[in-house]
This record gives sequence, C-alpha cells and structure tokens, in this order.
Amino acid sequence: MEKGQEKFLEDFPYSEWKKSPDNMDYIYYTIFRGLATRYFSTGQNEKFLSLFKEIDFKTANEIYRWNLTRGHLLGIGDQKLLYRFSSTIIPYLVERQKDQSYLKDFDNDTLKAQQNADSEMDRRLFSHIFLPRGKVTIRMQMRVLNSYQKMEPMKMPV
Repeated sequence: MEKGQEKFLEDFPYSEWKKSPDNMDYIYYTIFRGLATRYFSTGQNEKFLSLFKEIDFKTANEIYRWNLTRGHLLGIGDQKLLYRFSSTIIPYLVERQKDQSYLKDFDNDTLKAQQNADSEMDRRLFSHIFLPRGKVTIRMQMRVLNSYQKMEPMKMPV
C-alpha cells in the first residue's frame, strides 16, 4: 500500500494539484494520512516529518492528532520523540492555520471554517505543551486528561 501511495504522489504531485485544485482533495488527505501513519509506526521519521512541508492545515492537524496526541494519551512510543516531532510540526501548523482547508467541511462558511481551525490549533498547542520531556506515568497522563476536560472552550470574538 505504501509503495502505491508514494507512486500516486509521484505521478500526481500534490504541489501540481494545488495549482488548480478540484474536488479530489480527499484523495490526497487520505493518502497523506495513510502514509503518515505507516511512516510513524515503522520509525521512518524523516519521511514522516517531510510530509508536513507541503500538506494543508486540515491534513497536518489530523496526522498530528492521530499519531502524536494519540501516542501521548495512550502512552505509545517514545514520549521524548513525540515532543521532538511536535516541536518540528507546530510551526507548520501555525503557518497554515489560516489556509481555509476546512472550508468545504463548513459549507464554504469562512468564519466557521476558521473558528474550527483555531479550535484545532488550540488543541494541538495544548497537546504540545503537555507532551512530557521525560518518563511518563499513568498518573501524569490522567492529570493532563482531567485538566483538558475541565478547560473552558475559547470564546471567539464576533
């Protein structure tokens, strides 16, 4: 599967598609998610991180959520490595936060799409802040999860 996805991106580069996008963005979203999960789970770290150089906010956010946030909350993998990955990825997310990649998900309502992107960015920043730099215990994870559940949602100016 990985080779087929890589071949698709070679034959139909994402950078070319972005010049004249159509309604096939879900194909790239699905391919990048699949590749990222594969690269992440098999320790292909450079390939994993290189994906973030060109993908949109929506895709990058989902890849971060599924691999890093999930890995942190479930205690999967090297937690210090998750922090290093997060430190590399967060600037890409900030850079693309206003790219309107959620627009179709919100029926072309730019305000709702941006509010969603901002909310997702807040969640990723929260994940980053609470990624441990050392050994993690279940007690520490539960404290982070409980504090997250008690947080008030951000109020957006109208």
